[in-house]
Amino acid sequence: MTGVDSPVRLSDRLPRALPTLSIALAALLMSAPLPLPLSILPNLPLLLLICWLWVMPSLLPSWLAFLLGLLLDAVTGAPLGLNATLFALAVVAVPLSDTMMDAHSLLLDWLFAALLIIGFQLLSWGLLALVNRPVAPLLLLAQAGTSILAYPLAVWLVERLQRRLIRS
Repeated sequence: MTGVDSPVRLSDRLPRALPTLSIALAALLMSAPLPLPLSILPNLPLLLLICWLWVMPSLLPSWLAFLLGLLLDAVTGAPLGLNATLFALAVVAVPLSDTMMDAHSLLLDWLFAALLIIGFQLLSWGLLALVNRPVAPLLLLAQAGTSILAYPLAVWLVERLQRRLIRS
């Protein structure tokens, strides 16, 4: 560091960590003792990951998505690496939507997110079967359904957080 460079303060880095923190908090929320079974809860970390990747992909590189997936695996009791692998794949899949679509609208993004969520659940089902931890397909479909329905809420939350990020 030269004498001209100014040190980076924590308060300067905190806004850039907002996507990571929001996904990590959503993962922790999935492990909270709620009166609902885990399979009924929407996959909020995945929804937030998808939304953040559409608006600010540079803040969520694949290695960070992998670590966030590991956190989700750890707090939900999923086999370590399951969500980590799928989150890293999402980092590749979501930007593909930008190349396939000329413009974005809530409905079009919602449709693409629904396809991603269903694909995510199908891959989860297959990978869980490979490690001898099969899950009833209806449970995964239930979570896919609630996740798809919760997508507008995730968009709303990310929009609010993004405004805060841009203001800072």
